Amino acid sequence: MAAQEVFLGRQPIVDRNMEVAAYELLYRSGDTDRATFVDGDTATSSVLVRSITEFGLDQIAGNLPVFVNFTDRFICGELPIPFDPRRVVVEVLETVHVNARVVAGLQRLAREGFRIALDDFVYAPEWDPCIDAADIIKLEVLNLSPSQVEQRVLNLKGRDVTVLAEKIDSHEQFELCKQLGFELFQGHFITKPAILKMQATSTSKIAVLQTLAALNNENADVAAVETAIAQDATLAMRVMKYVNSSANGLSIQIESLRQAISYLGMRNVRDVATLLLLNAIDQKPPVLMQTALIRATACKQLGQLIGAADDGAFFTVGLFSMLDVMVDQPLDEIVGNLPVSDRIKAALLRKEGQLGRCLQCVLDHERFSDVDFEPVRITASQVADAYLNAVASVERGEGLAGMVRGNKSSGIDALCFRTAQVAP
Repeated sequence: MAAQEVFLGRQPIVDRNMEVAAYELLYRSGDTDRATFVDGDTATSSVLVRSITEFGLDQIAGNLPVFVNFTDRFICGELPIPFDPRRVVVEVLETVHVNARVVAGLQRLAREGFRIALDDFVYAPEWDPCIDAADIIKLEVLNLSPSQVEQRVLNLKGRDVTVLAEKIDSHEQFELCKQLGFELFQGHFITKPAILKMQATSTSKIAVLQTLAALNNENADVAAVETAIAQDATLAMRVMKYVNSSANGLSIQIESLRQAISYLGMRNVRDVATLLLLNAIDQKPPVLMQTALIRATACKQLGQLIGAADDGAFFTVGLFSMLDVMVDQPLDEIVGNLPVSDRIKAALLRKEGQLGRCLQCVLDHERFSDVDFEPVRITASQVADAYLNAVASVERGEGLAGMVRGNKSSGIDALCFRTAQVAP
């Protein structure tokens, strides 16, 4: 497994006595103080994964809380936040569109014990429900006059929130903000973000995909999940580091994978693997995983339709049908090295058996080809309905589909339109 450099930005947040009260963790793709990324979900997941499994939260923040920028998909619960609520402050970006789902998500996070911070805040009435759920309001003071700063503070008068001044670039601004009642402070006057760097071992994309496929099997037990995770030493190490991290709030040390899985439970294992998956494929276009998930979900629905007892295998076949594109290797080489059953290999490589025929139906439907339905006794209408339902499931971010949907893309919209047009 190849080693690669990974980066993380860290900027202190201080109190009125200039004592460090928290750190903000920032996505960085290189050793310059600038974030370059396409997808906010992937950037956030990278910060979470790196802070826990690469750098170690205790090493970069001690016992202090960390602020992390979260997109609406994390806030609304479509993507997991596998942190002890006492360790992380959920920072809501100013680009988040306030709606009923976001408000409900913030209220849920607050009930779970997370502290909420509103970033780069400029008051508008639609933000009132978010302010009610928030603990901290971050006001940017750079390029504002003293009277403008004062007015923004007055807009929050009577609110039960701590006000944080960010982007302070001078001693005069710091003193002014103290006089106006700010309690926390952040900016280049205090210190610029430090760029943390280390060598990390790449996680196998195949191992992560296989773990997710194993977890999707409703009959999977602890032993099966342990086997799937153990196939990639880096993945196993990261799961162990997560469980033993203070981010998880655990007071004892876990000594084995089986103990870790038993402690976390299947849902939390899926959450951790989800973040590892997002981090592992951040150099690939999101549409690749979207397509894989649509195929997997459609195959699973066809498996249920024909009465298959193990619809998880149908999901696996659909998911793995994109492996050659995602990991840049011929499919026969990849499948030959995967510890999966002969029938899954036959389905992927030769489209044999019920698994292979259902996959072929989905592929033919995608490619506008004539579909050979007879071997699995399903109709064109049923294939079209299964595909349309799969697209809708990925679009809604349900189950495993929610983990990699990323931003709404024209690819998903086009698939919805195309399926709606051809369904009999």
